[in-house]
Amino acid sequence: MVWKLGATASPTTPALTQLSVVGDPVYTGGSHFGGQHDARILADGTLSLYDNGSGLGRPPRGARYAIDETTGTATLQDAVSDPQIPRSFCCGSARRLSASDWVIGWGGNGTGTESVNGLRGFAITYASQWFVYRFVPILPGTLDPAELRAAMDIQFGGGGLSAAEARGSDEPIPNLP
Repeated sequence: MVWKLGATASPTTPALTQLSVVGDPVYTGGSHFGGQHDARILADGTLSLYDNGSGLGRPPRGARYAIDETTGTATLQDAVSDPQIPRSFCCGSARRLSASDWVIGWGGNGTGTESVNGLRGFAITYASQWFVYRFVPILPGTLDPAELRAAMDIQFGGGGLSAAEARGSDEPIPNLP
């Protein structure tokens, strides 16, 4: 392990591996992440994550931090929440698309949204018993409609063609971003 974001030092993670959170208004006064998920290092070296805010009396959000291993800090660069999503007790995902756009799966409440310039651009809410553990963007040109139909048929028992049969190829489907 190179570093640990937030939390406290422990015998298995000495203080040298701790990154202090800087410039994050919800991470002050002893507060902390409330069920973080989907942490990933982006191409620009920043770290994005989904923070449920669960058990902390605050809404969930997607957040992005600049990591400075020399100073031991993680500085908040931007964060996005949705006023229509007041809480999420579990799971979720946050994927940053561009300078200000995000796709977020809001976890236990069954909603996934696209945020464009900080405003809700698209939303889908599933039936109440469904969670949105991962809400992953599929950018134009990365997936053939026949592959999508075939995969959904397989996933939901439609008995259709396999994705390889739909494409007319036995080659594996390439990894999506």
